[in-house]
Amino acid sequence: MYGFNLVYSGNFTAQVQVDPYNAETILSKVIMFSMGMLLVCLKIAIYLIHKLPASPADDFTVALTEKGFSIRKAKLSIDIICSIIAFLLKGPIEIGTAILTFIAGPAIDFIHKKKY
Repeated sequence: MYGFNLVYSGNFTAQVQVDPYNAETILSKVIMFSMGMLLVCLKIAIYLIHKLPASPADDFTVALTEKGFSIRKAKLSIDIICSIIAFLLKGPIEIGTAILTFIAGPAIDFIHKKKY
């Protein structure tokens, strides 16, 4: 029985599920983006509390905070610089990138001060 399934490769239809939550409306897209943004900020704040950066940009954020910068200013400046570089290299810069650039720093700073 199993051998037949491995040998036979009849006609089949393969589908890729692009949007598992069927975010068709603007409201659902805003809710999904907000949830994702909150989780990203929470993740970054948690590993910055323990000084375990996961990327070079976050490592630079930790280095700047050790030099006396607030997380808000350090993260904002690094994200703006990375966004400018991505724009110059014709990378995909959309409205979500701009929102996350300006909201992530203050949100991470707020979460970091609470230290969950």
